[in-house]
Parts: sequence; structure tokens; C-alpha cells
Amino acid sequence: MEGEKTPSLEESFVILGDSLVPSLEDQYGKSLAQETKQLINEELQNLCIKGSNMKPSINISQNASTSNESQPLSQNEVSNKTSFYGTLPKLPNGLEVKDTQSITSFLNSTDMNSEEFQISQLVEENVQLKNTIIQNNNSMKAQYAKIREWQKEVEEIHENHKQKFIKAKQFIETLKNDNVALKQEISRLSCAPKSESNEKIKTYVEENMNKAELDLAKKKIASLEVELQEKNEACVAERSKRVQYEQKLEKFEMELENCYKTIREQKKQLEDALKQIQENVDAKEALQQHIEKNNKLEQNLLETTMDKKALSESISALTHKLDEKNGLVQYYQEQVMKLQSEVQNNQHVCEAEALKQQLMVSQKALTDCQQFNSNYQNKVAQLTAKNLELEEKLAQYSTYDDTIYALKTQIEINKNDFETEKRAKDDAIRERQQMGADLQNIHRRNTQLLEEIEYYRDRLSNMGEPPLPRAPPREEAPGPILRCPKCCFQFGTYTALENHVHRCLDVDGFP
Repeated sequence: MEGEKTPSLEESFVILGDSLVPSLEDQYGKSLAQETKQLINEELQNLCIKGSNMKPSINISQNASTSNESQPLSQNEVSNKTSFYGTLPKLPNGLEVKDTQSITSFLNSTDMNSEEFQISQLVEENVQLKNTIIQNNNSMKAQYAKIREWQKEVEEIHENHKQKFIKAKQFIETLKNDNVALKQEISRLSCAPKSESNEKIKTYVEENMNKAELDLAKKKIASLEVELQEKNEACVAERSKRVQYEQKLEKFEMELENCYKTIREQKKQLEDALKQIQENVDAKEALQQHIEKNNKLEQNLLETTMDKKALSESISALTHKLDEKNGLVQYYQEQVMKLQSEVQNNQHVCEAEALKQQLMVSQKALTDCQQFNSNYQNKVAQLTAKNLELEEKLAQYSTYDDTIYALKTQIEINKNDFETEKRAKDDAIRERQQMGADLQNIHRRNTQLLEEIEYYRDRLSNMGEPPLPRAPPREEAPGPILRCPKCCFQFGTYTALENHVHRCLDVDGFP
């Protein structure tokens, strides 16, 4: 406790002596601070005089242990305790507490009698009193500040009340003046005729009603303004709360991100460990799979040879069919050439041109089919060559059993090639089916064209010998031109159009 320095009594009571309000001093009489100060100074002077007579090195210490639970002694208790030392001489008036000497060495001495023990107790009590007085001083300062604030608030309230009273007086005076004016008008209106008085009363009542409504509106506006202020304050408070919640949310989000990072790191570690385990398992399974793949390759080679034979047979059949179709196409072309010579001077030239266009389309389709067939044959040749190479390689592998492990990678490559070849074979089968469908459509279209050619031939034959001279075409009314909605052929009659439409709609894949 020697490091802590307590302020002197003079320093602790100067502020209160100057700052207290005179009204408080009048209320409580003489201040407690001054009385306790005088008592402590007297006791310390007496103690110092006695200590100086006993030992010259005794000093009064200002550094002593403080106790927050100690309460200030009353004036009667202090007078009772100091009466024991009333016979001691007094120090001069100029001696202060700071000029006294410490008694710590005196308290630590071994030969302490009862009087010295009482002196030590008094010193401790004086130190406690000093500390309690300082605490009371601080509390009184705080209370004084509160009292000043309360006084300011009371003054403000009084001023508000005064203003309200002034406004109420003004309002009462205005009401009195209005009352007097109303009485005067009533007396004046009582003398005037009734009709004029009634009209004036009505106008006056309406004006008063308008004034009352205006007053009510003003009051409502004032109340609404107050509500607006309250709501604005509530909004500000809610905004502050919202900011706090957002800050909390940001903290939680940061914590969640950290948790996610740790989880991801642990997940990566687990995945790496699982990958290593899986690689070891795959390496063991790969050896077994290579042996099984060799057996499967032998079976696949046998299957490919069988498929190759079937494909060669199907290709030969398709080539035979294509030859037959080409012969039919040539025959139809000859028929068309014959018809062209007959139809040149006829009014059905447009229909013949349309037939030509359709024939060109069919010829293009046939050429496409032939090209596809040639490509397909090339692919088959390539597949056969690859199969032969594979057979040779397998024969070599069977002789070299010791080199199977080194050639496993080549087998996998061959497997991929075989799968691609198998896909090509499937694609070739699909294309072959598509070609068959296209050939069927071409056959249908050719039959349709033959029927139409026969129809036009019959029509021309029915026309008979060269026609009689007809009137100039200007005087003739042009017949209706009818077109097929699918292939845009032109017809002169509805019956021909109906027959054509029924046949055209049955054909798929051609316009």
C-alpha cells in the first residue's frame, strides 16, 4: 500500500467548499466536510506532538491501507475517542498534515504499550475517515451534477408550462372576444328582419364550422407529425439493429466459410487416399481383365469373319437389285424421251418439265446410293484387311506366350479399333436399311410416274386425229390452273388433281 498516494485533506475538500450551492449549506447547516477536516487536523497535531516527544524519527504516513466497506464516524464518536488525548499540547496553527512525520517505524517497534497501540488505531481510523471523506466527496459531486441536470430539466419544464399558459390565456381572450362579438351580432340580428338575420346566421355558422374544421385538421396534422417523428426514430433504431444483424451474419458467414474450407481439405485428403487404394485394386483387376480380353478377342474374330461373310452376301444381293433398278431407270428414261417428242406441241409441257425434274431427283438419289455402296465396299475391304492383320498378330502372340504381357497395350488398341469397326458395321447396316427404304420410295415414285405417263398417253390418244382449227386464244377464256399442294404439279381438271394427290400423299420421302 506504500505505492498508492492518497490526496491530502486540503485538496479533497477545497472543491466542495467552493462548489456547493448556498441553499444546500443552509439546509444542512455547517458542512460535514469542514467539521471532519477540523477534527482530523486536531487529532493529527496531537498525535504528531506526542510522537515527536517519544521518537524524533516518527513521520505521519499518508500511504495506508484503504477499506471500501468503512463508514464515516459521527461527530460524537470522534469526540469520545479524542477526549483521551485532550491534555496533549497543540501544534501551531500553521502546521498542515503534509508537514507531519510518518509513524511507520513507530508502529513496527517491538516495545508498544497501550497508548501507542491506541495511537496506531487512531491513525488507521483517521486514514479510513480520509478515504471515506474522499469517496463521499466524489459521490456528492456526482449528486450535485445530477441535481444541476434535474434543475435544468425542471426549468425547461417550467418554461414549457409558462408558454402553454400564455397560449391558453391568449386562446381564452380570443374566445371571450368572439363571445362578445357573437352577443353583439345576436342583439343586432334580433332587431333586423328575420330573413336577413337567418341568412347571416347561416353564413356565420358556416364560417365557424369551417374554422372548427381547420382547427381539427391542424390538430390532426400536429399529431401526425408527432407520429412521423416517432416512426422515423423507430426506423433509425431498426436500421441500427439491422446493421448489427448484418454484422453478425457476416461473422457467421466467415465461420461457415472456414468450416467449408476445412471440410474440403479433409475431403481432398480422403479422395487422395481412396484414389491410391482404387489404383492398387485396379492394377490387380487389370491383370485378370487382360487375360479375359484375349479370350474375348479370339471369339470376336470368329464373329467378325461370320459377319463379313453375311455382309458380302448382302452386298452382292444389293448390287443385283441396283442393276435391276438401273435397267428400270434406263427403260423409264427411254419412255420419257419418247413422250417428250409427243408432248412438245401439247399444252402439257409444264407437266412434262415437272416430271423431268422429278426424274432428275430420282437419278441423283440413285447416284448417291451407288456412291454409298462403293464407300461401303471400301470399308468392308478395309475391315477384312484389318481382320487379316489381327489374325496374323494373334498367330504370332500364340507362338510367343512369354511376350503376352508386353503386348497387352497393343491388344487394347486393337480392341478400340475393333469397337470402331463394329460401330462402322452397325452404321453400314443402318445405311443399308436406309438405302433399301430409299430404293423402295424410288420404286414407288417410278410406278407413280409410269401411271402418270400412261394417263397422259391415254389422254393424248383420246384426243384422236389432229384437232380442228380453233378460235384464237384471245377469245377463249383461260381454264383454271390447279396445283398439287405437295409437289406443285399443275392440272387442268379436278379429277386429275384428285388422282394425283391420292398417289402423291402415299409416297414418303419425295416432294
